[in-house]
Parts: sequence; structure tokens; C-alpha cells
Amino acid sequence: MEFELAERSTARARIFIFGPSGNGKSVSGLLIGRGLTTDYGRILQVDTEHGRGGSCTGKRVGSESIGKFYCKRLGKPFTVQKYLEVLVEAEKSKKFDVIIFDSISHVWAGKGGLLERKDEFAKVNKNNDQRSDWAPITAEYQELVEAILQTNLHVIFTARSKTAWATEENDKGKLALKVVGLAPVMRDGFQYENSQILFMAEKGVAVNLKDDTDLLPKDEPFVPTIDTGKLIASWYAENEGTVKDSGLYGLKAEGYRKCDKCNGLMELSGTDEVGDLTVNIYRCKNNPSHVKREKAEG
Repeated sequence: MEFELAERSTARARIFIFGPSGNGKSVSGLLIGRGLTTDYGRILQVDTEHGRGGSCTGKRVGSESIGKFYCKRLGKPFTVQKYLEVLVEAEKSKKFDVIIFDSISHVWAGKGGLLERKDEFAKVNKNNDQRSDWAPITAEYQELVEAILQTNLHVIFTARSKTAWATEENDKGKLALKVVGLAPVMRDGFQYENSQILFMAEKGVAVNLKDDTDLLPKDEPFVPTIDTGKLIASWYAENEGTVKDSGLYGLKAEGYRKCDKCNGLMELSGTDEVGDLTVNIYRCKNNPSHVKREKAEG
């Protein structure tokens, strides 16, 4: 029996990016992906969005212009087997360092995805105990997760999001429904298989919900850039000098804060004068009842 010293350099990033349509998931994924490797040509994007990902080529974000990357389109039915085949072939080709699934939502909730297959099992079995209907679905799902965790490629996922609700006591002591955030369209818990979770709360603006490197901004929303990917790559390469000296956090998103109550985005909504102090008032975009007051800089 042989034992090896654990090294970060043998691990690979698993990055989950979710949010509403139009908030920049695809662009952010490509920028971070470019930071994880040496060239856009080392990136494979698996496109389930009818070619929308390819339209990112040439798009400018700040001073950066997105270069040409490889693309593989997936169509209906969105089966686990299709996702597995492209993952295996991408790694076997040795052409790529990064694979981006844009999006992973389709394998769960798309035509021919796992949820639809579960419904088909239910119609055939007609069993009141639905656990038997979930058994083959869970097995396929686990096969996909295991393949993703074991691949030698950096993997980035984008996912659509849906509105999430919770009950909250109002000022009259009664329970009322409140919007508390946006949940990803994917099997619950999948996002936690990843090393980073970013919520695109506003167009081009990300909120860090999880970061195994502990290097990305925790409280301040930011704009993902190539430098964000470089920072993550430096951590995996165990190049501490590069990490400490680089300051590669991406661009700060001015006028925003992270909502501590629902992990959404707080926007500067006004100011207040308290004696000689000016206080900034931030209000959550998902739930306006969540308010943060903060001393204005300067």
C-alpha cells in the first residue's frame, strides 16, 4: 500500500455560477476560464443555449476582448449520457484545460433531463411510493457528479435561477411570504459539490457565496474578470507568492454590498446625516426589508 502527500496542485477548480437570464453568467464563466489557462483556445464551452454562448466571442469587458474558444452544442434530449460523453472526449483530446457547461440546468430540468425522466418512470410504475421512481434518477445523477469530481479539467457550470420564497413574521406578528433570493435550477445540493459558488445578482456583478480558496471578496460584490480566474489558478498551483502579491480580485462593484440575511445584492439607495457623519443606506434588491447602514467613506 502506497501513500502520497496531499497537494493542491493535483486538484482542479469546480466553479458554479448562477443567476437570472442576462446577468452575465456566460461572459463571467469565459473570463474566469481564461484566467485558469493560457489561452481562450484551451477552453471548451458546452452550449445548451442554442448558440448564445458563441455570441460572446469578441465581446469587450473593460479592456478585455473575449477571444475564440471551442464550442460543442448539445440539443434535446438533455441526457446525462450526452454530458458524460463530451466530458470524457474533451479530456481524452488533451486540447483543453477548462470545460464550461453553459448550462447545467438542462440536464436536470430540460427536455429529456432527469426530472422529465422521473415523471416517465412514475407514469409507468404507478406506485404511490415515489422513492422507487427516484432510484434510477439518483444513480444517473451520481454518475455525473462522480465524473465531474474526477476529471482532470477545470470545470465551470452556469445555471439558471428561480425565485425562492420563505415565510417571515411581519410587523403585525403574522407570517407573510417574502422573496429571499434566487435558487439555481439544478438538483438541490449540486452547487455545494463545487469549490466556488458565485451568484450573478446584477448584470456583470457577482456575489461570493462559497470560496474554498478564501481569496475572493467575501462581503463586497465584484465584477469577475480574467484576474479572478488567475487568482484561483494561483491557489491551485500553490504559488503563494503570486497570490499574495497580485491583488487579483476582479473589479470592485461600486455602490453594492452583500446582503447578510439572504446572500442577495444590496444597492446604495440613499444617505442619511447623523450628526457630523454621513451614513450610506443599502437596501436588498431581493427583499427591500433587508437594510444595512454604513458610514460613508471620507
